Amino acid sequence: PWEMVTVPKTFFRKKRNRVAAVRWLVDRTGRRPEDLGKKDFDAHGLSGLTGSRNCDSFFDALSEAYPHLKKAPWLMRIAPVGYFDSRSNRVAAIRWLVGKVRKPATHVTRKDFKAHGLGGLLQSYYNGAPYRALGDAYPEIATHPWTMRPMPNALFSTEELRVRAVRWLVETTG
Repeated sequence: PWEMVTVPKTFFRKKRNRVAAVRWLVDRTGRRPEDLGKKDFDAHGLSGLTGSRNCDSFFDALSEAYPHLKKAPWLMRIAPVGYFDSRSNRVAAIRWLVGKVRKPATHVTRKDFKAHGLGGLLQSYYNGAPYRALGDAYPEIATHPWTMRPMPNALFSTEELRVRAVRWLVETTG
């Protein structure tokens, strides 16, 4: 029905119809659901699928059809607006990244964030500093940022950090 010139107003109120339309869109475009956006919905006559009494957003429509997106919305080409305003959402994405790259959190780099679609998160919320982002998700990194590899450039710019690092070194080496 969504290929017709007009779709009955109540058609997309039913979840099964929204799911069928979104799955059709994925098949039709040959793209992953994570790569779809508003333009794709509009270009294929599905702009009426969201809003009104239907879904609130394109992300909601996609995650109805593909529930894995609800668990990890950062997998989308563009994360839902405001999603990362919540610290718990940022921490979940950062912890996911550490598991994905399969290396210690202290070894995750800016390149890792960018390569896995979290470059915007890093820049917008942590001023592009991986140690700040990782420190938000892993408090031990925030407490001991000198354990990062590579070490942050401006790490020892304050006397307080230099003193803490030396004390930590003395305590851990005996």
